[in-house]
Amino acid sequence: MDAKLNNYYADFILQKIPLVLTQVDRDKDSKTFGSCDRNFWHLKIRDFSSAILQQTSLTLALLYKVNFEDNIYYNNEIVKSWAIGALKYLGKIQLKDGSYNEYYPHEHGYPPTAFTLFAACRTYIELGIQDSDILNTLKKSAYWLAKRRETKAYNQEWAAIAGIYLYKYISKDHDIELMLDQKVQNILRMQSNEGWFPEQGGADIGYSSVALDMMAEYYWYSKDKRVEEALNKLVEFLQYFVHPDGTIGGEYGSRNTIYFMPNGLETVARLELRTSGIADAMLAQIYGFRDNNATTDFMNAVDERYLSHYVMHSYLRALQKTSIIEKNINDKYFLPCQKEHINIFREAGLLTYKKGENFVIISGKKGGLIKVYKNNKEITWDCGYRIKLGDGKVAATNWLDNSYPVQWDCSPTVICEVNGKFNVIKQKVQNPIYHLGLRIAALMLGDKVNKLIKKITIFSNKHIEVEFSRKIIIENDQIAIIDQIHGNEEIVMEEANNISLRLVASGKFFSKSDLLKTDFEKYSFNKTILIHKKVDLSSGTIKQENV
Repeated sequence: MDAKLNNYYADFILQKIPLVLTQVDRDKDSKTFGSCDRNFWHLKIRDFSSAILQQTSLTLALLYKVNFEDNIYYNNEIVKSWAIGALKYLGKIQLKDGSYNEYYPHEHGYPPTAFTLFAACRTYIELGIQDSDILNTLKKSAYWLAKRRETKAYNQEWAAIAGIYLYKYISKDHDIELMLDQKVQNILRMQSNEGWFPEQGGADIGYSSVALDMMAEYYWYSKDKRVEEALNKLVEFLQYFVHPDGTIGGEYGSRNTIYFMPNGLETVARLELRTSGIADAMLAQIYGFRDNNATTDFMNAVDERYLSHYVMHSYLRALQKTSIIEKNINDKYFLPCQKEHINIFREAGLLTYKKGENFVIISGKKGGLIKVYKNNKEITWDCGYRIKLGDGKVAATNWLDNSYPVQWDCSPTVICEVNGKFNVIKQKVQNPIYHLGLRIAALMLGDKVNKLIKKITIFSNKHIEVEFSRKIIIENDQIAIIDQIHGNEEIVMEEANNISLRLVASGKFFSKSDLLKTDFEKYSFNKTILIHKKVDLSSGTIKQENV
């Protein structure tokens, strides 16, 4: 199975890498040589180079260093020069305080600083570079990150920890050790008892894979025993969200992501931790095998920005791990999607259920959102309801809302009950005035603007006076959904699709789930409506019992 995984990693890398290389200014005589933002250096539609894309330096370094079949980039000095060019370009675009911009000038962004520091340090190590100017660039970023904490998206904090550790590893700068140690202590305290780290208010699968990747890299180099159990707990949590068709994650996560980074699992599998067998099984299901209708096609929907971001170098680091430590991966462990179980993650508000050929995931904190699989295929989903309010405003039940009370009962019938009010989301369209105001505010207020934008676009929990309750009952291979909607006036409502209204940069990648439904029921009623649905597991449809 190890050989199959190697082949899959190699095939994915060789298929996608030209798209990444196209993003890089490879002309050594260009003023912007080494920029990895094609929108800036070539298309001229952006007036700054987005620093987060400079992670491509590590992708190039690993292409140069890792020898695998058909790797035409291996040991090619041109590729090495591009990697060094991308690394040096970081110094040209670094802000005075050591931070970087990702989406707009003067952003002082945490993610571009954390992920580029990690990638730059790994590039420095892989290529055996000795350069005082580059080292000074790394130092400024490391200390900027060491003095700050990301408290909403913990994959970014793990990236910062991995980057700071690698800077210390390179520089032998022991003055930063205490700040790094404090970061590690703080983040370990934030891990849920269920194993996940918070991502914008809840548990997210794709971003958890990024956290696992960065945490595993930190552990790979540091062997910090404090982190070992945290790795195990996160893997134990994630195994429940591998689907029977080999996909993982989706609408039920806090950030709706449907991708998965392989390097964290490869690291756990090869370090012989308690969960190495689980990691093996996950790798087999997601990346290695295509039997039982498993598929890895979902990763083909990742866009070029995220290929240049952390996706490509995670694949390369995973492939590199397989060459450093060879092993026969044990695929005998059965994942939750392969064995009967009922499991509730009360903090995350998630339930997974497997009985016979049926596999179900429910997200209570997203208003009772449900996904249903049968015979290793996704057959249907139900994402609640939307009400269009005008002026770009939409009210929905499937917005992540930790104020929703969720009740679970699994003895013996599975019952999920959730109620609350519709959340209001204002959809924003970019315009020149907004951009101008944003840039002026960023120039004056720095990274405080970023926090304000996130508060408005991600953490807005405004409600309208329309209440809903949902009851999901799973019994004897039947799934019943009972909804009641109540307001104070006439309501026009329709079923929600599976594309979240939440702003997530790496969200809304295409998924085959998008094609499962073509008709969305519309309802017009005065004040109150009771809706009964039944999932027909034989046909994969949701039928209206009565309204």
